[in-house]
Amino acid sequence: MKVMNMNSNSNGKILKKITAGMAALLLIVVLAACSNDNQPPEGPEEVDLTAETARQIEAFGKVTAPEAVSLSLNIPARIERIMVKEGQVVSEGETLMILDFSDHQQRMEEIQGETAVIRAEMEASSRSLSQETVRLGQDLEYAENRLEQILRELERYQTLHDAGAIPKETLEEMEVKVEEQQQQVQTLALSLELKEDAYQLNVYRQRIQELEARKQRLQNQMDAPHLNGNELINPSEKAVVTEITRTSGDRMDTGEQIVKLLQLDSLEVEADVLEEFIRDVQVGSSVTFIPVADRSRTYHGKVSFIAGTALVRNNETVIPIRVSVDDADDFLKPEFNMDLFIDVE
Repeated sequence: MKVMNMNSNSNGKILKKITAGMAALLLIVVLAACSNDNQPPEGPEEVDLTAETARQIEAFGKVTAPEAVSLSLNIPARIERIMVKEGQVVSEGETLMILDFSDHQQRMEEIQGETAVIRAEMEASSRSLSQETVRLGQDLEYAENRLEQILRELERYQTLHDAGAIPKETLEEMEVKVEEQQQQVQTLALSLELKEDAYQLNVYRQRIQELEARKQRLQNQMDAPHLNGNELINPSEKAVVTEITRTSGDRMDTGEQIVKLLQLDSLEVEADVLEEFIRDVQVGSSVTFIPVADRSRTYHGKVSFIAGTALVRNNETVIPIRVSVDDADDFLKPEFNMDLFIDVE
């Protein structure tokens, strides 16, 4: 009987230990669950809304050559031969046309011949003049020629000064020389006028001066950057011929346009930006171009102009802009269609 009571007591103690362990484990689980419930839920990754991200505005435009040159003449001429065609790209100094200035050259030769006759008459009349009058006339002619030379030098000095090649003091020294030479001419002219036998000599001299001035004006009309003798040439670095208004054999009047050139060294892109995006576009904004003619090519530039007024095109309000092309090449041509991507912040 005692043995049976001892076993029963032992089993009861074991059962109590198991029950206590399970209760402790359950308590731990409950406490852990409560602890997890008190933790805040994990939210999405935080994003810094103040960070600036680059974006682009898309637009569509065309390549333009804003600098067009219309070539004309200051004198009448006849077109002998046209050397180019419309749409042809020409380099600087390339011949565009051969011109005939025979009428103009004939007038210059007539003036030169008339001047020679008057000089011969003046020399003949000088034999009856006093030696002092002859000397004054010769000195005055020399002084006038010298004044023309100094005036040409002054023009050259002015150009050098404007380019920063010479100091202002050097230019002022040449201006003083001009004033001194002008004073000498005036003094000699007055002295010659006071001579009683110099009247006819002065008449000859004035007539020669008038003829030489006419000849110089005719010569100046031939001095143009687009003329090289009797050839009409391209004065710009690189251009495309767009308008030829005459054919071979035609006569051209003074000031009449002969040909028009588009300069290819200053290409731009003109485009329209929708009004809802224009506030983000600024002068100086970087732009990337892709030509429709070859989408594997990429060009770059900057916004150079934003129009001060909006336009309505295709039922949309747009603002015209112009963009420089910083890396133009021979492939890029006026009127090419371009896709624009304007960088904005």
